[in-house]
Amino acid sequence: MIHLSYRTGIAATLVMSLLPQSHAQDATIDEEETASVSTTQRLGQGPATLTITSEGSINVTQGTALRIDGPHTLDLSGALISSAERDATGLLIDASGQAINADLTLSGSMTVGNSDSDTRDLSISSLNVGIDIAGGEGFFGDITASGSNRVTVYGSDATGMRIGTGFNGDIVIDGALSVIGNRGIGLDIQAPVTGDIRLDGTVSANDLDSIGVRVGGPVTGAVTVAGTVSIGTAPQVDGDGNNVDGISGLAGLLVEQDITGGLLLEGVGRNNTGVDEDGERFGPTTDSVINSRGSGTAFLLENRKADTSDLVIGLVNETDYGLIMRGTVSATPSDPGVDTLAARLTGGDDGRLTRVEGGIWLDTGIIDAESLDANATGLILGNGFSTPILFNDGRIQGETLRSAQLNDDGETVFGPGGSAFGLLIEETASLPELDNRGSIIAIAAGDDSSAVALRDQSGTLTEIINRGTIAAIIQEDGTGSAIAIDLGASDADLRLVNNGAIIGDIFLGSGDDRVRFANGSHEGRLDFGTGNDTLVLRGETELEAVVSSSGTLHLDAAETSLTLPASQRLTATTGFFGTDTTIEFQLNPRSGESSQLVFTDTLTLTDTVVIRPTLNSLSLDQQSFVLIDAGTIAGAGDITEFVEIDALPFLFNVDFSQETVDRTQLVLDVELKTAEELGLDANFTTLYNALTTEGILEERLDEAFATVADEAATNIALTSLLPDLTNASFDLEVERLRIHEQNISNRLRTFVTDQAYESGFWARETISLSDVSDANSLLDGDILNIDLSLGYDRSISDSLAVGLSGTFTLAGFSRDEELGSELSRIGGAVSAYGMWRNGGLYAGVDVGAAFATTERERQTVVQSQERLSEADNTLFSAHATAEVGYDLKVGGLHLAPFGRLTTMIANEGSYTEEGTNALNYSVESRDMTYIAATYGAYAGYDIKWDANNILRPMVFAQRTDQLNSDTLDPIIATVVDTDETLTFNAELLDGGSESFGGGFFLFGGAYSSYIGYRQDKFDTRTVHSGTINFRLEF
Repeated sequence: MIHLSYRTGIAATLVMSLLPQSHAQDATIDEEETASVSTTQRLGQGPATLTITSEGSINVTQGTALRIDGPHTLDLSGALISSAERDATGLLIDASGQAINADLTLSGSMTVGNSDSDTRDLSISSLNVGIDIAGGEGFFGDITASGSNRVTVYGSDATGMRIGTGFNGDIVIDGALSVIGNRGIGLDIQAPVTGDIRLDGTVSANDLDSIGVRVGGPVTGAVTVAGTVSIGTAPQVDGDGNNVDGISGLAGLLVEQDITGGLLLEGVGRNNTGVDEDGERFGPTTDSVINSRGSGTAFLLENRKADTSDLVIGLVNETDYGLIMRGTVSATPSDPGVDTLAARLTGGDDGRLTRVEGGIWLDTGIIDAESLDANATGLILGNGFSTPILFNDGRIQGETLRSAQLNDDGETVFGPGGSAFGLLIEETASLPELDNRGSIIAIAAGDDSSAVALRDQSGTLTEIINRGTIAAIIQEDGTGSAIAIDLGASDADLRLVNNGAIIGDIFLGSGDDRVRFANGSHEGRLDFGTGNDTLVLRGETELEAVVSSSGTLHLDAAETSLTLPASQRLTATTGFFGTDTTIEFQLNPRSGESSQLVFTDTLTLTDTVVIRPTLNSLSLDQQSFVLIDAGTIAGAGDITEFVEIDALPFLFNVDFSQETVDRTQLVLDVELKTAEELGLDANFTTLYNALTTEGILEERLDEAFATVADEAATNIALTSLLPDLTNASFDLEVERLRIHEQNISNRLRTFVTDQAYESGFWARETISLSDVSDANSLLDGDILNIDLSLGYDRSISDSLAVGLSGTFTLAGFSRDEELGSELSRIGGAVSAYGMWRNGGLYAGVDVGAAFATTERERQTVVQSQERLSEADNTLFSAHATAEVGYDLKVGGLHLAPFGRLTTMIANEGSYTEEGTNALNYSVESRDMTYIAATYGAYAGYDIKWDANNILRPMVFAQRTDQLNSDTLDPIIATVVDTDETLTFNAELLDGGSESFGGGFFLFGGAYSSYIGYRQDKFDTRTVHSGTINFRLEF
């Protein structure tokens, strides 16, 4: 037999195909075998195929289950089992005696090692292997593991699949490789591979110091991870309820050697999947996942080549990038106090270098590290690593969390948290360009923790283009640094273009840096360092940053809208404000802060510059603000002419001046208008003074109110911010009483009409809907009242009857505008009454009491800010009413003048409003007394429907005079969470009215009904009501 080394490559296959072949025969295993199988012994020396069906298996207790030691193809649907504690192998490809020419198709399972967790000894080195391709002569062929393939290996120092000899062909793993034991490796590439490697399935090595996938031999081809790789475990609770610590691995994906065809972490991507022109779907539907629990690195690229040459990752096919990430690389905590790192791309010991050709592309990929009470880092480009560009269209993030637990006193005790880092570039790494269209984020929790989104210590980063988000965020009340971009160690010239959002501080180095904001925003510090720097502003720019420079700084703004927050003091050497530039200065009179532009030398203005001051808080103090302070101002005469007067808020008196002594300044004097200047009434004045002197509004409401544009907007805002002064609650109670009075009147008209009145029970339903039109249209609304009554009448004599009734009431007051208070009420009432008649003369008295609970909603609307406050309270009332009238009947015509005297006392309980960020009040209880006299007449005509039913069309007119005045206590309201108590004059109860209406009565033997319309004209409002009333005797 002639043996050929794998190093002769394809030539070996050609030569071997020309050699005489020994006889061989295909074989099938379709039942369980318990002895190790050698394919040469079973099939012969020549090419042949061994098939293990789903019913077949090789189950041994020692050594290797199946050895392929000849040119034998394997089709595995069954099972290979070797249950030895150590030195067990499921499938061995033995290339020690000859190069193996074969294809492996794996859809069955392999179980290797001691699967009994009670007897398994993880302290020994098992050296168990699921699939082992070994020997010195090489393997020629493909390995295809389908989705149903399962390889499970037990024991420490075990391997799921090991490529230990030169491999010529493709490897596709769509099944599952699982290694259970310390220091395990799921897929271990130890030798050179000529071909592509694709992982579509899952690899798990979740015990201590394990590795998911290791590329330890050079790959002349591409490596694609499209499935899931996981290492480490989370803390658990065992069956006895004991806490079990988590476990950390070493690396999820470890690349130590060249990959000429690039490294692809597959996923859906931005444009990698979809439907083609024929309607066929293409591309993946899920993202790859590489996850590490604990301190192990999820993705580690490190040069460990023995010859100390550069580790090179070539270009991914048909792209310009060597590393493309469309999936997720994540590191999550195993236990508190364990630092996490999602990805590290680095050189190696002894100055070894690592290079990714073309660059790195995160095509919606995610690199995410999360830790608990420890540090978390998303991506490190380590010493000795280089790539020309990082194009981020995904997310790079480090986030730290704080633990929380209850101590013996029931208090929550928080852990220390940790610092968070997004992207770190070490001293001898190289990354000239960063193009960020996604996000680079650091989120840190902890009192002293810091967040750094991007830090370059190499000085090689000379161009940053941000079209997404770069953010450093300190959670809760942490005092650590929040640094979005740190290039303070760099002496290179930087070009930074921001079209997106930057949150956190920016520190630049000693180079001549050029920072351009074009429709971008920045919140934090902007420190230019010691160079000769330029800040360029274009488009809609929100620069909520404190800008400083230790060198020289030129500010260049044109065709831009620049917003400077009240805390911003932008200092530059020179400045140029070009065509169509608007500068918005925000002023906070309450704190005395204002934004300011300071130029140590010259500011040049063109004639189309607009200076727009905005005031975002209330304060009665007169103040002066210096908006612009320059050595000289060129290109302009009086700079006050550049001020946009129309933008100034209605509530302030302002004055501008240009002052020139040693320097030129634009000065704004501002003073809030008084309530008298605004012509406010007493209640508005009370509220306005509290708003301006006590600062009772939360920040956004305060800012919204400070910027109202005119008198109408001021009135709307003040009306909205008042507690309920409309007496809507008492109005509902008066409306309930009015309906009750109408029912009593209807009863009297029935009583005087009936020839013989009998004792008995009765039930009544009344539905009334009223439309309220107020002199103040903001208070317009609708009142709905539904009464369900049950009563009993007792006939004492032909001329006298008495009765008792109980009523269940649902009522509500809804505003037409989303402003003011809306109420909904549920309650009950009881009453006792008497009725007397003598011919056409009738009289009635009624006394009763009522109780109700009210749900309140008060809508606050100040400019674009809307808030909702809610509260509950109760109402008690008692009433007495007496009516006398005469029903003059001429044929079917009824003409009835009448008079009525009503009195009611009511108490509305206190209530406290609740609403997020709203101006909430705690309102004291108050009383009402209502006494009114009503007189009027109605006319109707009886039309006999049949012998038992009469239809009576009718009209009426009446006048109600309220006999008492000063009927309501003042409203005393304390602003919630403050000591500020305000007293408001309650609006007088609008009890006097002129009314008219009409309707139809229908009288029957055991029922009566009424449907009608009514208009009540009060002093300040008009109410239109429709009523349906049905009464049934039984």
